[in-house]
Order: sequence, then C-alpha cells, then structure tokens
Amino acid sequence: MHEGALFRKLRKERGLSINEVATPNLSRAFISKFERGESQISLARFKELVWQLNLSLEEFFYYQAKESQTAYTLSLKDQDYYFSAPYLTVYDPLMKMGQNASLSTADLQAYREMLAELPKEVAWGKHFKILGQALLYIEEFNQEMRGASAEVQKQFNLEEFAASYHQQGRPIISYLFSVENWGIYELILFRSSFFLMPLETLHSLLKTALARSKELEAIAGMNQLQMDIIFGAFTAFANFKRFAWAQETLDIAESRLKDKRDFFNSTLLLFFKGWNFFIRGAKEKGQEKCQQALSIFKILQQPSYYQELLKIYEWIVQAVDHPESGAMFL
Repeated sequence: MHEGALFRKLRKERGLSINEVATPNLSRAFISKFERGESQISLARFKELVWQLNLSLEEFFYYQAKESQTAYTLSLKDQDYYFSAPYLTVYDPLMKMGQNASLSTADLQAYREMLAELPKEVAWGKHFKILGQALLYIEEFNQEMRGASAEVQKQFNLEEFAASYHQQGRPIISYLFSVENWGIYELILFRSSFFLMPLETLHSLLKTALARSKELEAIAGMNQLQMDIIFGAFTAFANFKRFAWAQETLDIAESRLKDKRDFFNSTLLLFFKGWNFFIRGAKEKGQEKCQQALSIFKILQQPSYYQELLKIYEWIVQAVDHPESGAMFL
C-alpha cells in the first residue's frame, strides 16, 4: 500500500474528512491526488499532513510496515522495537546461527543460500555477509568438535580458536571506528561482532559505542541495546579472565542504572556481579548474588528469564571446577 492510500485509510479510521485535514499548505485537491497516488510530496509537507491525523511519522511508517507485512523490528529482551530499516528484515534470521545449539545439513545449506542473496551494493549487506560466514565457520567447527574424542576436546584452546577468525572482522572494525555518530545499525553491528574482535579492540570500542550513540539515547530501544552491549562485553571479559575490564564494565552498568527505575537491567546487573565474584574466586559471594537475581525473576513470575539465567548459573558453577567446559556468551 502506497503512502497516499495508507493516509486515506488512517484518515477515515479517525473519522476525518479531507476538509478537516486540509491546511493553507495542503489543499483539498492536493490531498485528494496524494491519496490516489497521483502526486509527489515533499518531506516537509508529508510531515505536516501526517501530523493532521495526530500521528507521529514513526507511527505512520509502523502502520505502513504492518500493511506490507515487512518485519522492520528489532527484538531486545523479548521486546520488539520498530525501525524503518531494511537490514532488520534479515538481521534476526542471520543471528539465529549463533543461537541454535546445533543445525542440520539442510539448515546450513539454507543459511549459505541466505548469505548468497544479501545485497552487495550496500554496506550492511557486506557487513552481514562477513558476520554470517564467520558464524557458519564456527558452527561447522562446533559440529566437528562434538564428534571429537574427549582428549581432543580437552586440548581445545578458546583464545587460539578465537584468534583464527578475528582477521575476518577487520572491515567491520574499521567501519565502526570511522563513524562519528552511531545509530541503531552501528550498535547492533558492534553487538553482533564481539566474537570477531580481539578483546583489546572490544574494550576500546565499548567506550566508543556508548560515547558516540549518546545523542540518540531517547530513541525507543536505545537504552536496552546499550545495556545489552555492556552486559555482552562483560561476558566476553569474564570468559577470558580479564578481571579489570570485567569490573570496569559492571561499574559502567551500575553508573548508568543508578536511580533509573530500570528494575530488569538492575536485576541482571546483580546476577553479573555474582558471576564476577565467581571468576575472582569468591564462590560464596557469587552464589549469593546470582541466587538473589534468580529469586527476583522467580518472584516476579518471569519464567523465561529465570530459566535462561539458571542455565548460565549452572554453567558458571561447573566452570569453576572444570575450566575446560568452554565459554558462555550473551
């Protein structure tokens, strides 16, 4: 449905006539032609016209996306945020590679076909292809390791393996450092590319990401995306025993959350503080903090988050006694 037809639909749903939405800049004749798709409209006049319906531009474009059944949404902690950006139609399917425990041969072939269809003429297509190929490489390696002997698995070195694909991420890293004002795209690209970066680069880019996205903090979903980045960076530093950076990341989170009434992320922070105690050898304090966070999610009847954190907690406890058990990233 084109903009004019959607405008007509929304106008009628609000019981407004063309006379009632017309202005000195927007005549009845012009609006009528626009609704029929027979006239072009400037951005300034389009905004004025949409505002006559007591709608924001964001709401209008959201209605348009729904009418066209286009999935322009970004999911953060089970909350969907709408952004009119075409890369979001492929972002979630792309990242499912890193979320699935195991993929079949048919799944892997479908994933390769999806990567081959990414647009080559735009930056996001090139960046997502790099991400997808790296995730494919990791999944194929994981499948080999699952069939390997216990001795081979015991000799596995996580840092050496990570270094083997870090070079693939260089174009993404260069792009992120070159952008002065970060938007949603740069943040999700950064968040999705942690595994492609040396830890030193991740540490440096974390501060860059928060500083360069500050101007857009009022946009819906921006705060949650920034918190996801902070907590995700913590898990990377914790897995590789970078104690000072892990603590620094939690300090950043605590400073951002203080007196913000963000109970969800404050509870997550409590859990990650527990994880931090574990990696520093303070097992009892770690258990106390993690179990407090788990109890809060259980009391507030949040079973999905409770189960997700419980799995991480069980892995943390196991990793204390069996460091070779691998890594846990968020």
